[in-house]
Amino acid sequence: MPKKAKPKTCPTCGAEFIPVIYGMPGSELFEAEERGEVVLGGCVPDFGPTVTWYCKGNPRHRIEEDRRGRLTVVESQDDDDLDFG
Repeated sequence: MPKKAKPKTCPTCGAEFIPVIYGMPGSELFEAEERGEVVLGGCVPDFGPTVTWYCKGNPRHRIEEDRRGRLTVVESQDDDDLDFG
C-alpha cells in the first residue's frame, strides 16, 4: 500500500496533523504515541470513512479517508468520538 501524503496543517486551526495508526501496536508504536508522533486508532477501523490524520491542536479536528482514498476534513461535535481505542 502506498504511503499517504501527510496534510501540512489543519485548515481550521493551523496545527500539525499526525497519523492515526490502526492494528495491533508494538512497543515502538506505543513509544511514538507517548511522544505525540501518532495516535493509536485501535485494532480494526470502523466501517465507513476512517480517520487517518488527527490534529495536534484540537482533538475534534480530523481527516477522514473514504474507501476511494478521498480525504475530508471533519470536526467532531461529540466527546464520545474522541476515543480511538
